[in-house]
Amino acid sequence: MLGYIQYVLHKYQHNPSNCAQYSLYPYQQIVYGQKVQKPTPINNTPDLNEKDKKHVQQVICVLLYYARAIDCTMLVTLSKLSHMQSKLTHLTLQLIQHLLDYCATNPNAAIRYKSSDMILKIHSDASYLSEPKARSQCGGHFYLGTKPIQKYTPNGAILTTTNILQTVVTSAAEAEYVSLYVNAKTGIPMRHTLIEMGHPQPPTPLQTDNITAVGIVNDTIKQKYSKPLNMRGHWLKDQIHLKWYDVYFKQAYKIKLIISQKIILHQIIDNLGSCFYIKQT
Repeated sequence: MLGYIQYVLHKYQHNPSNCAQYSLYPYQQIVYGQKVQKPTPINNTPDLNEKDKKHVQQVICVLLYYARAIDCTMLVTLSKLSHMQSKLTHLTLQLIQHLLDYCATNPNAAIRYKSSDMILKIHSDASYLSEPKARSQCGGHFYLGTKPIQKYTPNGAILTTTNILQTVVTSAAEAEYVSLYVNAKTGIPMRHTLIEMGHPQPPTPLQTDNITAVGIVNDTIKQKYSKPLNMRGHWLKDQIHLKWYDVYFKQAYKIKLIISQKIILHQIIDNLGSCFYIKQT
């Protein structure tokens, strides 16, 4: 999609800042050692006029198309901005300008696909209480890999998703568990499609970095509470017994999805970003 970002910048008359912008979202100061974790502050800046509201909505729309097609690292930021559309303020406009600066710095992304055994593999991740009103993020990275089943074989994504959970979860383990459920549901039509195309599927490897969620799914940990978690759990356990999914644990730094689900330093994106897309300058 060479030239798409240049077209967007020209259409909305964006003047890039003098400094290169490598971050998708303004840096949030980390304060270590706090005894009380403060909630994400609510946006109280003044509302936008109708002209600026339309501008924000149009930019989100055209960049969402590009992010779903090519540059999945934009999805978390666009998800945040999309949920702000019910009450657009000057802060939202500032975030849009920041995102357009990033686009101007990294205008030409591309996905690299490699030949594989056409085995569907899924990486699942969640970000606990990272959104206003005690919400959490969840997402999935879907790609086609080769054997062995649980080994990461770099390939371009066929789908990358990110969602803000509409329910308030009570722990990081529950957030990761809900993410497993959402991604497993999303993967069912993909399994059927690949099988009908003549590519038999083993139990689809579903990777997460939360050992508690893996233990509940695989019946190595006894669950004692949370009926909503129980409902999702029974469905996912059924899929495992049917040998449709194989849920396993891997440490966070080995999960490639983390760079598209959480706001992190741009140096890490530069180091790991080739798992998702190639920056072309």
